[in-house]
Amino acid sequence: MGKKYKVVIAGDEVDLVRPDDFENANDFWFYVALHGTDQIIGEIIYDNVYRNVEYYGNIGYSIDSEYQGHGYARKALTLLVGLLKETNKNHKLITTVFVDNVPSFKTMINFGAHLVCYRTMEEKYIIEKNNGYSNKYAVFEYNIKSK
Repeated sequence: MGKKYKVVIAGDEVDLVRPDDFENANDFWFYVALHGTDQIIGEIIYDNVYRNVEYYGNIGYSIDSEYQGHGYARKALTLLVGLLKETNKNHKLITTVFVDNVPSFKTMINFGAHLVCYRTMEEKYIIEKNNGYSNKYAVFEYNIKSK
């Protein structure tokens, strides 16, 4: 790893890293980098504050398009869950995926998350109206403590 990023969690193919000057060590936001390099290919975040729920946390991730299709999101999720098992009281992860976002839908299934239900997002909550996805989404749940 170069001087630009500090490895927080090292994996086999990807690492979760932060800038060297990152100030909040308790924050669960990371860049996803190719293992042993400063090549950032995406990011991942765990949030247990935004939704203000006691036992759940929300997770989000993105992988740059040229690196999609290699399982890097699933690998980053696995690294993050390892950290959460050690440092977090929450029991489950919740994430939502637009139903027509097939790669993310497959990622959540391959990761081991369980499909809970389907929902339709109200128009007033859609931030990016031209993102190419419908307003239908799936809710996935992943049990941190039992894995």
